[in-house]
Amino acid sequence: MKKEIIENVFTEEEIALIQLVIDYAMSNREHRFLEAPSPEINAAPDVKYYRESARIDIEYLSFPKEIVDKVTAIANNYTDDLPLELIPFGGHYAEYTGKLGDPFLGPHYDGGDCNFMIDYQLESNTSWGIGMNEDVYELKDNEALTLYPLSYVHYRPQKKFRDDEYIKMVFFRFTKPGNPKTISPELSEDEKQRIDNVYKNYYGEK
Repeated sequence: MKKEIIENVFTEEEIALIQLVIDYAMSNREHRFLEAPSPEINAAPDVKYYRESARIDIEYLSFPKEIVDKVTAIANNYTDDLPLELIPFGGHYAEYTGKLGDPFLGPHYDGGDCNFMIDYQLESNTSWGIGMNEDVYELKDNEALTLYPLSYVHYRPQKKFRDDEYIKMVFFRFTKPGNPKTISPELSEDEKQRIDNVYKNYYGEK
């Protein structure tokens, strides 16, 4: 499975379209302040502010066809698991912000039928890497990382955020039609320990 950082993903015009979709959702959906996600909460299309993880979430975003076509072409170019289709309303905006506390995302596998993701960094004023197993990938704005969320443990290494620091991401989720459910691999205790060590110490060692 290839893991790649993709540079210069969108044009300025395409970035503006993505921002318009996010801004429209921000202006027209209910805003809810919550402690942590749950299956019931996740099903709601609201703008959700999670205090526990210092994160703003907007799920079920529907992007214009040119954006969907582009990310789908990218997905199918960067995986051997063909063909992939964007899960309906598979666009998900997440903003990690020091205004809500110290953002965190611990090591985990995703659930569901999302075989492949494109993690796109829209805007930021700090760097916060994405961990996959024992590797950490640092993105710049308008770059994306390909990710197999059911096959790789992924996370964000622990990091202290200033109040004014933020990272804005868009996650595009894909599935292979008719594909049997992927079973996430079992990790040995040694593998778990090594991943946990990267998660806890990656920024502490810098």
